[in-house]
Amino acid sequence: MALLLLGTSLPVASRYADHAPQRQAAPARLPVRRMAPLVASMAALGAIFGCIQAASTAHATSNSGFLYACLGVGSALSGIAYAWLPSSFRVDVRYLVFSVTLVLGMAVLLPLSPWPPLGILVAGFAIAPYMITLYTLTDLLAPPDRLPVAMAAVGAGGPVGTAIGQAVTGVLIDGPGLGTAWLAPAGCACLALVVALVNRQSIRGGLPGAESGRR
Repeated sequence: MALLLLGTSLPVASRYADHAPQRQAAPARLPVRRMAPLVASMAALGAIFGCIQAASTAHATSNSGFLYACLGVGSALSGIAYAWLPSSFRVDVRYLVFSVTLVLGMAVLLPLSPWPPLGILVAGFAIAPYMITLYTLTDLLAPPDRLPVAMAAVGAGGPVGTAIGQAVTGVLIDGPGLGTAWLAPAGCACLALVVALVNRQSIRGGLPGAESGRR
């Protein structure tokens, strides 16, 4: 894999590299106060992944891969449908709306826990729209020359959240039991909604007017 990566990326990097010496301007400052809620939101989403992974494994140790795949199927379908959202549906409004749908999607896991494939499939529909909106906000809020750092920071929130979600759900499974553990994803989604509500004005103020209307 390493040889394949080097063999395909180095020729492309060489082709598009700018070898002419240029004076580098000072990079713009990263809006940390506006980016931090997005990192926290992605961590909450990652925690949802971890919670569902742990609960699925505890429910069906020999078939947990299939259960978790149902989450991806639902997410993929809603991600495709995201492309048909009207441009008048502003990205800051999407952030709040899809934070609410994330809570609703995770709330179905407990009542549908007797039928985990159905519950996880339904919950998956809330994943992609929320995640796409987070990356869209990152693209709009970060200065262009700081966008790689911003994207990396937001993306890193996911694995951190996943590890936390797995640990918390494992404790719930060993303690109160699997029934209580199915509540953990909804709890993580509620935290994501709180972050969106608390920081909605800050994020809206950082969006370019033309871009927020267009996207």
